[in-house]
Amino acid sequence: MKQETVSSETLSEAIAALKGKGLVPARVTCVHRSGYTIRVESSDIPADASGKMLFNADTNGLPAVGDWTGVSVVDNGERAIIIDILPRKTVLTRRASGKKVTEQVIATNVDIIFIVQGLDGNYNIRRLERYLAQAKGSGAKAVVILTKSDLHSNDEIIEILSEAEKSIGSVPVHAVSSVSGTGVEAIKSYLERDVTICFIGSSGVGKSTLINRMAGFDMLAIGDVREKDGKGRHTTTRRDLIYFEDGSALIDTPGMREFGLWDDSSDVGNTFEDIEELGKQCRFADCQHETEPGCAILEAIESADIDPKRYKSYLKLQRELQFVSDSKREQYLKDKNTREKGYKRILHEHYKFKGKDL
Repeated sequence: MKQETVSSETLSEAIAALKGKGLVPARVTCVHRSGYTIRVESSDIPADASGKMLFNADTNGLPAVGDWTGVSVVDNGERAIIIDILPRKTVLTRRASGKKVTEQVIATNVDIIFIVQGLDGNYNIRRLERYLAQAKGSGAKAVVILTKSDLHSNDEIIEILSEAEKSIGSVPVHAVSSVSGTGVEAIKSYLERDVTICFIGSSGVGKSTLINRMAGFDMLAIGDVREKDGKGRHTTTRRDLIYFEDGSALIDTPGMREFGLWDDSSDVGNTFEDIEELGKQCRFADCQHETEPGCAILEAIESADIDPKRYKSYLKLQRELQFVSDSKREQYLKDKNTREKGYKRILHEHYKFKGKDL
């Protein structure tokens, strides 16, 4: 199910209401094995989730990087207990890697998502479409950043940007070089007070290097990229929210080998708006876009107005969403059956204790 989100005004009202509850507003800047790091005013302190929050974790979830929370500050301001998670205005998620179909929250309350790909062999238009579908579904604005532009000539960069724009429509796309500084000023223009930007992409695309260039100093560790396949080491091993002096914030994320879509939190329709619109023009309302006469999509592919690879990508992502939806329904029924068996066992033991038959 798509996570419910609220407006910025509603979130601001929830933050203001914390004082009446005797709680202090704090933002989660890091999630790690031993707990959390939160920002209270301008200080970062360690925090733990309350016992009640941990008990209800299966239903309500736990804090994620970017969350605004209500906390109780203890130990003379050295530590805090997280009591409430406030409503989220945006939620970026993905299907967690592994066999079990589960959701992983990457970051919350993000205003802009930088989808980063490197022009050293990492660039892949089909992967870019996948990232865009999930980013748009989060509620945040998506921006595409193509790093390592210094590896190509100006003519090659123009051709790459033209190809990307055909698939991403009105989404802004920037080619940058953290080595020469080309294009970095345009990226820095997105930094504004109270704006949070989340970087996502594969390992080795230069997310941390670009953040260091934007900051003007080495605030994040960076690693080498293997010349053999252009893949980088996981220098960033956890998600961290970093505040700049101007009041803007960045969330750096570990490189992602997989970026599975998560049910209706994905926005495949808007990512492939041209294909969806063509589908409405087919002769038959139930057109499957395979062999039917009068299929507007097949005609567009035939006339080269739609790239067949792009259409294949659209179908693949739609099938993936259906798989996730079916798997979640199957898991729900399995969990429901387990709960019902548990209830029957409890009732049986109860009536047995009372000396009655069930």
